[in-house]
Amino acid sequence: MHPAEFSIFLHRALETRLGRLFDLAAVEGWQQDPDGLHDVRVASRRVRAVLDLVDADIYPGFKRHRRRLKALTLALGFARELDVRSMLLDGFKKKGLEPIHQAVLEHAQEALELLQRRARQRMTKALGELSIRDCEGLLHVPSLPDPFAPGTMVDSAWACLEPRSVLALEPLQGLVIQEDALAMHAVRIRVKQLRYTLETLAPLLPGDSVSALLRLRQLQTLLGDHHDLADLEAFLWDLHSQLTARRRAILATELLDILGLVAEERRSLFDRFRDLAPTFSTTSFLDSLRLAAPSAGVAP
Repeated sequence: MHPAEFSIFLHRALETRLGRLFDLAAVEGWQQDPDGLHDVRVASRRVRAVLDLVDADIYPGFKRHRRRLKALTLALGFARELDVRSMLLDGFKKKGLEPIHQAVLEHAQEALELLQRRARQRMTKALGELSIRDCEGLLHVPSLPDPFAPGTMVDSAWACLEPRSVLALEPLQGLVIQEDALAMHAVRIRVKQLRYTLETLAPLLPGDSVSALLRLRQLQTLLGDHHDLADLEAFLWDLHSQLTARRRAILATELLDILGLVAEERRSLFDRFRDLAPTFSTTSFLDSLRLAAPSAGVAP
């Protein structure tokens, strides 16, 4: 059980993040807008990050609300991945490729558009079974029964932050040895969770949380870009198999050139990750939040 003051702090952070989610989900047509869908998905993740910190027992129906928010994030996930895949294909079309390669990319986009329509249909059905506004139950003032654990606000923040820092940052050094897209994606999720946790707790920490957040965002973005290219590469290999099975030899052969470009960019991102990862140390990261001047402009 957290100290009462810390529980109140987390509840205010939860109010802010839930309010943001409700505002974004109230925008007309957000489900069909790639940016709107992305914003709602991120907002749901930020709410869930705070729920990972609170004392669940003081919130009536906590598990039900958490399941609903997780279901929301998952419902938007595949549609968002396909949106990113489409944006990457658009980017390759702008690289001044040969006409045959442009035709291959257009064929890939046609296949992707079919997946996108089906994903949007499944997403719409899933959202129809969810009621985001029902999560307003989390906004009710929670019960704060005694006894509370002793401790200060700062001590409570460290107790939340330190294990998440270890979980996110300790695996980085092992990932530079050999490229492993799945392992890098798993760490990316943990880094993202750490960043959202630090966003919440930053007002309580004496160190330079602004710089720490910027560094985490840089790492998260790099890992995310790598994952997006690995995902696109897998999609194109699947398309290559389909073309080969249908005896579309020219398209299948020319698609290999596109796959080479995607793989080259993916490997380049891994090289950048190998340079960046060694600059992260769990100890130095936490020390920067303990020792530097107080951060400004960060609020729950």
